[in-house]
Amino acid sequence: MKITFLLIVLLTLKGFTQPKSEINLPNGGKDIEIENLTSLFSLYITKNQEVFNDDKRLEYFQDINYTFLNQLYKNISIGIPLVLIYADIKTPFKFISKIKQYIPNRRPVFYMTENINDLIATGYSNYGSAKNFALEEILTKEKEEENDLFEDEFEFVPLNSWHIDFEEIMHSGKKEAITEALKRHSYSVLTISQDKTLMHSELFLNDESLKKLIKANQVLFLDFDENIFYEDYIDAIQKIKEHQIALEKNKEDKAYIVEVSLNLKNSLKEIGLELN
Repeated sequence: MKITFLLIVLLTLKGFTQPKSEINLPNGGKDIEIENLTSLFSLYITKNQEVFNDDKRLEYFQDINYTFLNQLYKNISIGIPLVLIYADIKTPFKFISKIKQYIPNRRPVFYMTENINDLIATGYSNYGSAKNFALEEILTKEKEEENDLFEDEFEFVPLNSWHIDFEEIMHSGKKEAITEALKRHSYSVLTISQDKTLMHSELFLNDESLKKLIKANQVLFLDFDENIFYEDYIDAIQKIKEHQIALEKNKEDKAYIVEVSLNLKNSLKEIGLELN
C-alpha cells in the first residue's frame, strides 16, 4: 500500500490552535484501502468551528476550495485527491454541511472515524457547488454568537445517468424543471434529528422502517434539523449505507440519497418549493 500525504500551504498563516488529539472522532467505519499513489486532502474541524488543512488554519470558506484545487493542479498526474474530513462529533452539522459545499468534488468524501492516526472512515457522496459565493470568513462558535449570525468497503461507484441529471436539476434553481423531476421519481424526506433520531412524516423510524423507506423510493432526501451535531449525521449515514449495501447484495431496489444541504435548502426556498 502506498500512501502520500501532501502538505499545502496557501492563503493561511495561523497555526493549529487546538491539537488534533483533542478532536473526538465518531465510531464505526472501515479501513480505506489505497493501492495506487494517491493525494490526500485532509480537513480538520474542531467543535469550536475551526477548520484546518493539515496544520494550517483556514480563514475563509473559499480557502477550502482554493487549497483543494491547488493540490489537484499541482499533482494532476495522480488524479483527484481523496477528501478526508476529521470532525469532532460535537461540531454543529450545519457548519460541516456548509464546508462541504466548498469541496469541488463529486467523488465520495471520507468521514474519518475511530482515531486520528489510522485511515478508518465512512465514505459518502458529496455535491460541492459553491464556486461563486462572496468571500466569507470562517467564524468560531464564540465569534458567531457575538455577531448573532445564527438566528435565523470503500469503492467509487459511478452514478446512474438519471442520478446525475436529477441532482443537477435539483440544484439548478429552476422551479418548473425541479417540479417535473419530482413528479418522475418517487421520493420521501428523511430527517436527522437530535440524539441520533431519524424521522419521516413526523414519525420516529426504527431500523426496519428505515429499510422499508429506502426500498420504497427511488430518491430519499436526507434533511437535518437545525441543531443536530456531526455525530447525529454520521450515525444516520452509517445506518443508511448498511441497508443500501444489503439491498444491493440481494439485488433489490434501493433509494438514491440526495442530501438537502444548506445551499439546496435555500435555493428551493427562494423559488417557493418545499420537499414534503
